Amino acid sequence: MPGAGKYGLEKLLRDFPLGGTLAAIEGGYIQQQIQDAAYRAQQAIDSGEAIVVGVNRFADGGAPATEVFRIDPDMERRQVERVRAVRAGRSEREWRAALDAVAAAARGTSNLVPPIIAAVEARATLGEIADALRGVFGEHQDATPAAAARP
Repeated sequence: MPGAGKYGLEKLLRDFPLGGTLAAIEGGYIQQQIQDAAYRAQQAIDSGEAIVVGVNRFADGGAPATEVFRIDPDMERRQVERVRAVRAGRSEREWRAALDAVAAAARGTSNLVPPIIAAVEARATLGEIADALRGVFGEHQDATPAAAARP
């Protein structure tokens, strides 16, 4: 709000949540403001109100052909067999202890990299490590107006 002077400052303070910046971050206010601004900007682009060269003005015509990646079913079968073999050949006790250490580090303040490396060395899969982290941190839930409008 450059040039808005006293009125602009008063509006900013009036709109800002009580408790300061930390409360605004923890309450999701700042993230919501960013998401709302991005949503409004995309709406302006989509409606043609905002011009983006090559996107909604002066584009070269048609959309480029998108090559869809197709997984060879035989390759997929071999990869599934490899993951099953890794799971069958690992120590259940070491694997569980390594994933528990990842979750414990995520709940605390220590560096996550060493326990993640130990989990990989204990033959944990990426999905299993991600599940351990999701169990602590949860998953991001989009709170933008655009997300609310999606079916």
